[in-house]
Amino acid sequence: MRLQGLPHSVEKNLDCITATYTIRPDGRVTVENRGVKADGSVSRVRGVAWVPNNEEPAKLKVRFFWPFAGKYWVIYLDQDYRYDLVGEPKRKYSWIL
Repeated sequence: MRLQGLPHSVEKNLDCITATYTIRPDGRVTVENRGVKADGSVSRVRGVAWVPNNEEPAKLKVRFFWPFAGKYWVIYLDQDYRYDLVGEPKRKYSWIL
């Protein structure tokens, strides 16, 4: 679940934004982002995340629309796995999960 973050254009005009991550058999992660529009309808987008370099497992790539993929880096992880901070190196977006 997304708790807080820097505004991102794909979340504009959405409330109750959530993100669900599901590990797939191939080791990649299915990412589903949802939000509620002003009219009550649900906006949903699915993507896939993967680790392009096994030597840097906290630096993932995420693709929602082929052929474009963005950087999705785990910047901080609580030792008890209660929350984490993710973002990208140029600080265009970030989330506390």
